[in-house]
Amino acid sequence: MPLYEVSVYIDARGEASPAPIARAEQALRSLEPGEIVEVVTSDAASIPAFRAWAARTGNELLESRGDCGRYCFVIRHPTSAWVSLAT
Repeated sequence: MPLYEVSVYIDARGEASPAPIARAEQALRSLEPGEIVEVVTSDAASIPAFRAWAARTGNELLESRGDCGRYCFVIRHPTSAWVSLAT
C-alpha cells in the first residue's frame, strides 16, 4: 500500500452513500489541484459509488480498499477542471 500525503481526512463511518461522496466533493473544492482526500466509510455501497463518481468527475481514485466493514478511498484532486456531483 503506497503512502500518500493526505490533506483532508474524512471519517464517514455510519453514513450511507452518497453522503461520503458529497463530503469528499466538498473537501476537494477547498483544495489545490494534486492535493489528496482520504475517506473512510462503513457502507459497502460506497465501493461502486466512489468508483463511478471518480470516473464521472475526473477525480483520481488512487486507492480503494476495504475489509471487516471498513472501506477506505484515497482521492487526488484533478489538475484540470472537473464535474461536480451536483451537475
